[in-house]
Amino acid sequence: MMDYTESEFDSRFDAQFQEHYESIKNATHGSLHIAVVGKVSTGKSSLINALLQRTKDDKVAEVGSESGTSRTIEGYSMGPVKIYDTPGLGDIRAENTHETEEFLRKIDVGIFVVAGPADKDQYDNYLALKEHSTKVFFVLNKADQWDGWEPAAVQKVVAQWSAALEVDKVYLTVASGYDDDDPRPLRIEGVDELRADILSFLHARHQDLLLGRALKDKSPVVTGIIAATLLAVAGEAFIPGSEFFITSTQITAIVSLHYVYTGTMLDKRDAIAVIPAFIARSAGKTLFLWASSFLPPTGIINAAAAVIAVSITAAMLLAVAWALQTGVPLSDAQAMAAKYGEILPALKTALKGAAQGDLTNRAFWEDMIRKFLE
Repeated sequence: MMDYTESEFDSRFDAQFQEHYESIKNATHGSLHIAVVGKVSTGKSSLINALLQRTKDDKVAEVGSESGTSRTIEGYSMGPVKIYDTPGLGDIRAENTHETEEFLRKIDVGIFVVAGPADKDQYDNYLALKEHSTKVFFVLNKADQWDGWEPAAVQKVVAQWSAALEVDKVYLTVASGYDDDDPRPLRIEGVDELRADILSFLHARHQDLLLGRALKDKSPVVTGIIAATLLAVAGEAFIPGSEFFITSTQITAIVSLHYVYTGTMLDKRDAIAVIPAFIARSAGKTLFLWASSFLPPTGIINAAAAVIAVSITAAMLLAVAWALQTGVPLSDAQAMAAKYGEILPALKTALKGAAQGDLTNRAFWEDMIRKFLE
């Protein structure tokens, strides 16, 4: 590792960080458009509620007691997140308003919902959604209608839909119990996987932060942010000049977590000021440079060093998430340091016996992060 003066480090760090910061800022000042398309009686409204982790008492989308009574377009706004529940894109076009025209120009996520056996008549609607959407997720809802059947029965229906509409992946979901007249408790199945894949798709454009703000439970998007950061740090640890990349990645994650919990952008100075809480050093130093004091003289070039970089990053971000979730100010250095000191040994213990390939395995990190967030 090269030896840099504080001013040299700050200059090179600024160059790495500014691009990331601006991309987050631009994304959080924009909007996220989601179209949920499907015939009446496919359970779209219930699926929207389940996707947003709502209970029966705080529904976003109303669920009628009479199946298939709503044939109109329903629009729901949660800050920058706009969700349209519609039988088809033709219905949106028919409204012919400025808002619907803008919506059709850019649908970030399309969710095509079906229920029951395959219906080739849906093909045109599905193609229209694909044409207007950046990404489409295909959902076979009301999967509980096959309860008691052989597993092969529902898989046959999945295969039929895949063939009829040329779909690569079908999400099997259940989202029932939202109807006020239904005395049964909520039954939610398969929605976690759908939500996780949507968040993963949105992550590259930082739009996962927008959806995260609309979620009642922040842990899915927080898990994604931290896991993606750890994967990035694991790779950056082997790059010459990695301290600039890693420090930028760490601070970007802090800014992202702050937005998900508060809805506001943490400025660079305040984000950088969080780090000294973990290292009891001046604001001009970084957690990564502190870690370098016990790395081999050759720098960040081996797997052991990568484990160190990833471990301290994980402990730091988990401490930040804890503070934001519990309302502890990020400026409370004593509380932050105490939580970091509690997490890091537990994290090291959890990592014992992990295979080298686990460092670059997103599922491995997501599973571990969930346990710590609990």
